[in-house]
Amino acid sequence: CLPLLLASVLLIILITNQGIRFKISETGPRLDGTYQIVLLSNIVLSKDTLPEISLVPQSEVSVSVSGNRITVISKQPLLADTEYRISVSGAKTSIGSKQTKPSTDMFKTNQITGLGVHRQLGADSIERILIKDKQLLVKKVVSAETITFLGTSPDYIWWTSSKDPKNHTLHTFDKKSEEISTLELPKDVIIESLAVSKETNDAVCILFSSNKNPDNSVAEDHSVYTINADQKSITKQPAPLNSAAAALISPNGAYLLVQSRDGSVFAKSLLETEPLPLGRTRLIGPFSGDSSTIIMRSLESTHAYRLLTAQKDEVAAIPTYAAQVQTNYTGNQFLYSLTDFTEDQKSIVRVYKLVQDSPPAPIYNLPENTYSGRLVSVPSLQYSAIEVVTKGAQFDTYTGNAKPLNLQTEIITSDGQKIGTVPLV
Repeated sequence: CLPLLLASVLLIILITNQGIRFKISETGPRLDGTYQIVLLSNIVLSKDTLPEISLVPQSEVSVSVSGNRITVISKQPLLADTEYRISVSGAKTSIGSKQTKPSTDMFKTNQITGLGVHRQLGADSIERILIKDKQLLVKKVVSAETITFLGTSPDYIWWTSSKDPKNHTLHTFDKKSEEISTLELPKDVIIESLAVSKETNDAVCILFSSNKNPDNSVAEDHSVYTINADQKSITKQPAPLNSAAAALISPNGAYLLVQSRDGSVFAKSLLETEPLPLGRTRLIGPFSGDSSTIIMRSLESTHAYRLLTAQKDEVAAIPTYAAQVQTNYTGNQFLYSLTDFTEDQKSIVRVYKLVQDSPPAPIYNLPENTYSGRLVSVPSLQYSAIEVVTKGAQFDTYTGNAKPLNLQTEIITSDGQKIGTVPLV
């Protein structure tokens, strides 16, 4: 046993002299845009002493240690397509040796991808947008007819297709197998909206149907249905969620938010049965990236409602007549589009950025003689897509979600630089 003991002592001395070193074993984005980075050390670490981890560009992290493995998770989404330096200091081995100097390594985050619909009078396609080195790349994913609504979850692309007012269908495209499936919906319904979870394979939609009462009056039903693509299940939500004007599902798939046709808003945890009334408002959405905050806008004010604490914070700097609003991961930064007027009364659409405790700042002007359609941002607000509509343009004939012909989508950065334009909805 003596030679083995001497070898162990010699190994400990060598490692102590060399210092504790680390290298990245794996990195990858989580479904909410945050990142997990796994570091491996050259010796088993103390489980009682957490090393200090820093990321540059700066981001707060959580840290856990197991054996010679350190798992680091960022507390907010990291910037896409960006090189990060990770540093480890203050580590201690299981035998009590201390790290003498910081250890650093580098990694690069993934590019941003998104989806859009190229409407071509029925012969449509769903196309993937990739932003790489601030360049736009577009590739067709699947062809489909008359696409009205679109969504994406971890494993599926969802869309609705309307060939005529009485025949609405819901399709899913499996990203792995590339198989297309059709989900069975109730007969004689029209899909009024579709919202898809970013972290689970769940979606929510409003299905409209009308029936005649015995007195020949028309009974309208705008019911909310939750759908799971894995189980191919569709579930009708009970009252008071059967007169819906809008329905959203949170990015993590945990919350359902419904606005009834009288303006009443209800929040429902999908693990519970009773919806929570949140009051009345004019517009709801979007959720923040971490699902904890929802934007609610009335004619008088804009509020950020914190679902975890039932706290409603007024966002006074966002005008009530702002066309579209987007929020970041935690719901404390916002983008919104607004029509301003010049001194000669010409209208111009601007995109504003609002950071907490700072006045709103205009970061982008849309082209002349256009107005903004939908505004969509990534949870970090690093990139945004804006539908740009030419004034006076004719609309297509897609039942349930008509769009102006020749609609374009412009991609911009958080500081208002234009990346490019795609002919997609």
